[in-house]
Amino acid sequence: MTTYYVEGSPSSRIDIPPYSSPDSVASLVISQGLIQEVGATASDLTVTSDGQDIVIESPGGHTTRLVPLHPAPLPAGFMGRSPTMQAIAYASSGIGVYHGYRRNNSLGWGLWWGLLGFMFPIIVPAVALAQGLGKPKARPNPRSRSRRRR
Repeated sequence: MTTYYVEGSPSSRIDIPPYSSPDSVASLVISQGLIQEVGATASDLTVTSDGQDIVIESPGGHTTRLVPLHPAPLPAGFMGRSPTMQAIAYASSGIGVYHGYRRNNSLGWGLWWGLLGFMFPIIVPAVALAQGLGKPKARPNPRSRSRRRR
């Protein structure tokens, strides 16, 4: 849904579904009471668009322009992150790649840790440090098992 308001009257708002036909837009405008002409029907109105705005002309020559309300812009940076947080995410990703590759001796695990480091830039370095940053994973030695004696 895109919310529009009548140009010159920001308090009069209307929600229009995407890809609406001109007839359905005209019906919505009439049902909301946004057309000044009495007795106008949806078939009487001419609905055009000039890119973003919707222009509705009635047979009496009255023109109504609907202007979209724009959402607030996202903060600057990749994925809505500030430049500082973006730098931290890239550094965390690098730490994740290093730790995942060294710990498991596998490029796949390195890439996985790097992706997680980018998505969770605070948690992944903390876990990597707790596991001993780049220290290989301890694997049990199958020969060191002692057999039970009965």
